[in-house]
Amino acid sequence: MRWSDLTSGKRQAPPPLEGNVSLVVGIGTALWAVAFLAQLPFWSRYAEDGRTGWIWTCLVGVGLGLFGLWFNGRREAAIRRDAARAASGDSVDSPDAPTTAEPGDGRHPDTPAG
Repeated sequence: MRWSDLTSGKRQAPPPLEGNVSLVVGIGTALWAVAFLAQLPFWSRYAEDGRTGWIWTCLVGVGLGLFGLWFNGRREAAIRRDAARAASGDSVDSPDAPTTAEPGDGRHPDTPAG
């Protein structure tokens, strides 16, 4: 198989994997927190060697993980809200929501024309 076979559009992309994103991000965040706490007793030794960046990297991993948990919570809430709205038969577009579609064309702004 050649690279051009993968990028030419001849093959269909596989469907996205669905899973418990909050669990995965939570485990990753916990691992970064454990690594941070495990390295704290060695702060002075790291400082002597100029390797305190390892500790800060773990702390940034925890911070990004917490942001990921927050972001995913909002994403899942929006997905549930849109699914409930679709199940109740309400339109996804509300009259006061901004839209990029042309007025009166009857399609959702994220839907391709055609």
